[in-house]
Amino acid sequence: MRRAQALALAAVLAALGMAGKASAQTVAVLAAESVDPPAGEATEAVVSGLMDRLFDSGLIATSERTRQVERADWRLEPRSLGDAREGSVDYLACVYVAYAPSALRPGLPRPLGLELRLYRVADGGLAAEASLPPFAGLDETEEGLSRLLRALGGEAAEALMNALRQGRPGGSGGV
Repeated sequence: MRRAQALALAAVLAALGMAGKASAQTVAVLAAESVDPPAGEATEAVVSGLMDRLFDSGLIATSERTRQVERADWRLEPRSLGDAREGSVDYLACVYVAYAPSALRPGLPRPLGLELRLYRVADGGLAAEASLPPFAGLDETEEGLSRLLRALGGEAAEALMNALRQGRPGGSGGV
């Protein structure tokens, strides 16, 4: 049984190699969120939506724990490029989500928008960047916020994949 599986895997890999698709692109996702107000697990929903969409598109994705940082510090070149190189990652997707306190639900963060920067790990160059505005009609419940943030993560993944498909240098305002 094990030998049959190994042969089947070898045949699939050979077929993919002949089609020129033997290597999958890998993306490391580094998420950061505004320091104030506390977002709790909210940004993890963004990362989850982003990673789900990347996986569904055939990319290999990994992520690290979300950090709280000031936006100005996030805009600096990521120090994680060296770690990404050691991990054989092709791209580093840096995501920043800014929050404000909810007017309707104290303690529940309200997303103000998402910024995204995609770096090529090989040379550290900025491949693309985008800003996604907040969604209109925010459902101010924990369940609604989670759905919204997963969808926002999915939109961020679409922006990343468009940049990867087009292979063009970064622009501003949209990928």
